[in-house]
Amino acid sequence: MTDRCDATNCFDLVLADDDERVVDALADLLGDHPGFRVVGIAADGDVAATLCAQTHAQLAVLDVMMPCGGIDGLVAVTTASPETAVAFYTAKSDRRTRERLLGAGAVAVFAKGGSIDLATELYATAVEFCGSKLTGEASIDVGADATQPPAEPN
Repeated sequence: MTDRCDATNCFDLVLADDDERVVDALADLLGDHPGFRVVGIAADGDVAATLCAQTHAQLAVLDVMMPCGGIDGLVAVTTASPETAVAFYTAKSDRRTRERLLGAGAVAVFAKGGSIDLATELYATAVEFCGSKLTGEASIDVGADATQPPAEPN
């Protein structure tokens, strides 16, 4: 069986949450999405940073309330792997926390238990912030079809 993803059609993700149930559920959800490949799972921001550097992940999805989470995790990841964009999936998604995370360089903050389609929203975020890394283009067009994953190969 061949891997459905390669460098041209999937975003490589590192997921980090200290709640094993949450990170396993995220890995299942996002791993089943045709636009993502989960390349690493961590329980803290330091390990996530190491995994991002080793795998050259385009996107890390971190928790705020974990060891080396929040802004500390964002700094750890972007220091170890400057090409990796950081998004958060967190129960602590109040306005002040969102503003602090986005102001520190996060590309998105998603609320745990929110009513959004996380995979679709995260894919749109990846296209917007990581698309040039995936396609090699200098700029990207985030149009109406930006939330649609690439077609799976036959």
